[in-house]
Amino acid sequence: MSTFYTSCPVVRRTTETFSQSITVGGEIRRAEFTRSIVWTQESESQILFLHGGEVLEAGPTHNDFYGYLSSLEFHDEVDRLMRKFGINRESTLELVVSTRVAQRPAFETEECLAYNVARSPRHKAKYAYLPDDWRQHTVEDGEERLSRLQECVLGQAHTWSSRLSPEDNAAGAAAFVQQWQVVPGAPTPTTIER
Repeated sequence: MSTFYTSCPVVRRTTETFSQSITVGGEIRRAEFTRSIVWTQESESQILFLHGGEVLEAGPTHNDFYGYLSSLEFHDEVDRLMRKFGINRESTLELVVSTRVAQRPAFETEECLAYNVARSPRHKAKYAYLPDDWRQHTVEDGEERLSRLQECVLGQAHTWSSRLSPEDNAAGAAAFVQQWQVVPGAPTPTTIER
C-alpha cells in the first residue's frame, strides 16, 4: 500500500463501506467491507495568468509540504514572474494565486498507526492512499456506479492578485487563513462538495 507523510491536520474520521473485486473459484465477485477513513484538511495554491478575467495559462502549483496553509507562501515565485512578464497593477495581464482547501481521504494501516503513535510532534504523520480498487456504490444521473472515494473541496478563492496593493493582498491572505484555520475540538464544516 502506497503511503504519504503530512503535517496537515486530521479533521474528521468516518466509517465508509467499499466493495472490491475478488476471485472466488475462478469467478470475479465483488465483496463489501468497511474501513475507518481519516480526512486530512489541506490547501493547494496555483498561480494563474488571467486576461479579461479568463484563465490564459496555469502556472506552478504549491502544496502544504511545510504545514497546513503553507501553500500560500509563494511570494518569490510571483515576484519573479511579474518581473519576467513585465506585469504591474495596471497591466491587462493579471497574475493571481488561486487557493483551494480540501479534505483528502486516507487510510491508517497498522504500520501507519504504529508510526503515528511513536512519532515526535515535530514530524509529519503517515497515512496510506486508498487503493484504486476500493470502490463505493453511488448513483449519478440515475445510474448506479462504482466510484472512488474522492476528496471534498471546501472552498476556493483568489488569495493574491497583481492588481491589488501589498496591503490588500496581505489582508486577503490573512482573511483566507482565518476562514480556513483548523481549531482543535471545533466542529468541522457540514456542507462539503464532493
